[in-house]
Amino acid sequence: MFDGLYDKVNWNPEIVYLNESEDVVNANNKTRYKYVAAEDFIVSGHQSIGAPYKGVVSIDGVFHKEVTTDDIVLEIVKTDKDGNAVTEFSKSFKWNDSGDYSINESVSVERLNNLSFKLSTSTNIDWNKVDWLPHVYYSESEDDDFKNVYDKEGNPTISVYKGYC
Repeated sequence: MFDGLYDKVNWNPEIVYLNESEDVVNANNKTRYKYVAAEDFIVSGHQSIGAPYKGVVSIDGVFHKEVTTDDIVLEIVKTDKDGNAVTEFSKSFKWNDSGDYSINESVSVERLNNLSFKLSTSTNIDWNKVDWLPHVYYSESEDDDFKNVYDKEGNPTISVYKGYC
């Protein structure tokens, strides 16, 4: 019996408004009356990384930005187990800034802290013009159960890439 498991689906809906011109564009030069999922859909939403140990995490990576239609604020926010949030790092980029910007920060964490990585603007922008994939890893540990933050080759033993901020 066929159950559909492991099916591969390539779904790319296109929505076009009737009786509207496809030549009308918004501030990001995107057509106002046509939507193509493969070109216009961006994964976003609040996601965080939990800290399983007390110590220091290092965060590095490159923030890539092209010219956008509004300024962007990049933030690293730490939230404790009681929900109290503290902005650990914040940097603003003007709408006409463009380039690759290195982000290298260290943040002290307690067990069960959460780290969030945020990009925000006052208006909608073309999010395809920015890219940030933070690399997060323990560089110090104060936990007796986790003392070796690096393996024999010098690689972090706990290392994650926080996808699509």
